[in-house]
Amino acid sequence: MFGGTSLESEPIEKFRERVRRMPHNELVRQGKLVWGLCNGPKPLDVWVQKLKVLREEYRRRTPKTP
Repeated sequence: MFGGTSLESEPIEKFRERVRRMPHNELVRQGKLVWGLCNGPKPLDVWVQKLKVLREEYRRRTPKTP
């Protein structure tokens, strides 16, 4: 998952850079995976932060059209 690195120890900026380089289908897959981890009663802050980064990148890549 996520290239074999530990998400808890990865700085958010490094994660953000890696997300920007991800292909779109991988971005969606990782987003669904992290979303599942955040759906528990008490998600870890690190998962919530990572989900926020993934959502920001998805929105940047798929802007709404009028």
